[in-house]
Amino acid sequence: MPNKKSHLSQAEHNKKFINALKLIDTDYTDCAVTSLFYSALHLVEAYFAGKYDKHHTLHMNRDSSVSICLPHCYDDYQLLKLVSEEARYKGMKFTAKDFSDRIIPSFENIEKNIYSHLK
Repeated sequence: MPNKKSHLSQAEHNKKFINALKLIDTDYTDCAVTSLFYSALHLVEAYFAGKYDKHHTLHMNRDSSVSICLPHCYDDYQLLKLVSEEARYKGMKFTAKDFSDRIIPSFENIEKNIYSHLK
């Protein structure tokens, strides 16, 4: 099982991919939202690995744990999960405004909260 450090490394790797995209002018918003969701997922898993030595293999189990242990991240995590699913399964595209108004702030809230717990 991955440990806290490897989850944080993967989260950072996914975030670097997002930063390399020009979200204002890209056709790859589906990849961007999916990468942001998986970056958030790895941040959450880093928290559980570090604090509880716990690893989730199912989204529904992780969702439940986030709702209980990280309630201040739950809505943002669910938003990222939803937009990722909409991009992957429905082919939905997102605008730069979607990213600046909802998607990026949700990710940043999760990132800020997780890192504050890992210090």
